[in-house]
Amino acid sequence: MKRYFKKLLIPFICLFILGAFTGCKKSDKSTAQSSNSAVMPAPGESSKGGGLEESKNDVASGTDNVQQAVTERKVIKNSKIQMETKHFDDAVNFVITRTEKEKGYIQSSNIQGGRLEDGQYAGNRYAEFTVRIPVDKLNSFLKDAEALGVVVSRSDNDEDVTSQYFDTEARVKTLKVEEERLLAILQKSDKLTDIIELEKRLSELRNEIESLTGTLKKYDSLVALATVSLTIREVQTESQIKAKPVTFGEKLAEGFKQSVSALYEILKGIVLIIVYVLPFAAAAAVLFIPIRMLVKWYNKRRKAIEEKGTGSEDKK
Repeated sequence: MKRYFKKLLIPFICLFILGAFTGCKKSDKSTAQSSNSAVMPAPGESSKGGGLEESKNDVASGTDNVQQAVTERKVIKNSKIQMETKHFDDAVNFVITRTEKEKGYIQSSNIQGGRLEDGQYAGNRYAEFTVRIPVDKLNSFLKDAEALGVVVSRSDNDEDVTSQYFDTEARVKTLKVEEERLLAILQKSDKLTDIIELEKRLSELRNEIESLTGTLKKYDSLVALATVSLTIREVQTESQIKAKPVTFGEKLAEGFKQSVSALYEILKGIVLIIVYVLPFAAAAAVLFIPIRMLVKWYNKRRKAIEEKGTGSEDKK
């Protein structure tokens, strides 16, 4: 009996172990399938742009915004030139005609020195222009202007107002959204106090929007049109831009030339002073002689009177 029981028990144990092992495999497969279904999107979700695809789109849109801000930089360009020329009329005509040709305008101008009756000019003339030129025409304008004479000095200044511009633009959009919401609330409001408060806030919003919009227009104008400050001096001999001396001999020669030039200027100044003072000295000499004679006569007369008075006292 015991032997028969052992023969039946051994196959039963084997079948139990085999069934348990098969069940574990099935449970592992189901767990893997459930985890895969949790990670992978459903067939309909990929077409709707959810999950990982949405985050990719957000990153792409952020990159596009950064690129847009870089490509739309708002830069205000300013240039200042001081130049000398022997052809003053040509330089002035160039500034006026070229500005009109490039669709710019002259913001301000000042020309000093005029023609006398005999057709000659009273000294060297002088002109100041503040010109607004389209940015894409700025370099060609400056290049052609510099060819009219000798540039004594030039300075360029680029002011980046990109952040200020887009911050102002974003502020305007925010205020407009608030304005629309207040208008919607105002249409539904029945209380007089609420209507008054809403109208007051709407008035403040509109004033601020108008002010910020004016700022944006000002930025647009300054960015689109560069500002050029041009000073033109008429001279008989244009300044020569010389290279800076490097060697000891060049420095010595340059120092000697400067000393001689300074001495020459001093002598000229002395001569001019003498010429200016000479008429006054001549007039003073003419007046000094009779005054001196009058003083001498007065002193002699007073001395004679004093001597006469002393003699009469001695007789007494």
